[in-house]
Amino acid sequence: MDSAQELQIDVSMAHKQVEIAGGLTVDAGIAPLVIALNQLGDVFTEHYHKRSNVETTFHMIKAKFGIALRSKTKTAQINEALCKVLAHNICCLIQSMFELNVKPEFWNEVA
Repeated sequence: MDSAQELQIDVSMAHKQVEIAGGLTVDAGIAPLVIALNQLGDVFTEHYHKRSNVETTFHMIKAKFGIALRSKTKTAQINEALCKVLAHNICCLIQSMFELNVKPEFWNEVA
């Protein structure tokens, strides 16, 4: 079976409707996903939102500080990426201080 026939099968399945629990009708191609979501709803949403938060954070870092790393060596690139993450966290803290009236607590220095 070549890729054109596989593609044709996938497209033809997408147009078929399947009835699943509760009288809900979905496309045959996504029916297993919907069934799994219904069975594992809480677990799925917990992991989905973790991934969603990570992707949002990476997008914010890239938008604010740029996509490219300018360092040439691997160690310097790792340090540059970590500095971008640190700078992002500081920016979020400052924003929270002003917008949400979050009062930071600093530790006292031990002599």
